[in-house]
Amino acid sequence: MTDLNAYHYFEKSVGPFRNLSSLSEQDAEVVSQRIRQEGRNFASQRSADYMMIRRALEQKAYEQFITKCGSNRYIEVQVWNERMTRPYR
Repeated sequence: MTDLNAYHYFEKSVGPFRNLSSLSEQDAEVVSQRIRQEGRNFASQRSADYMMIRRALEQKAYEQFITKCGSNRYIEVQVWNERMTRPYR
């Protein structure tokens, strides 16, 4: 098996692993709107319906994952040489 590297780009002033998907629908929309209004980064160019589309795609990916792998799976990530194992959903 080939080792895969994953990269996470973030704004230094905001910090890593800030995720709109972990917020409620209302909070995610408020944050998305603020990002668009500030216009300081790539995310500010997203359309107004971005969160609706994102949630639908995340749900589809989750359903396909469960269909192929079952619900009792874990995702293992390595961050700065620190290994973490977390349940998927």
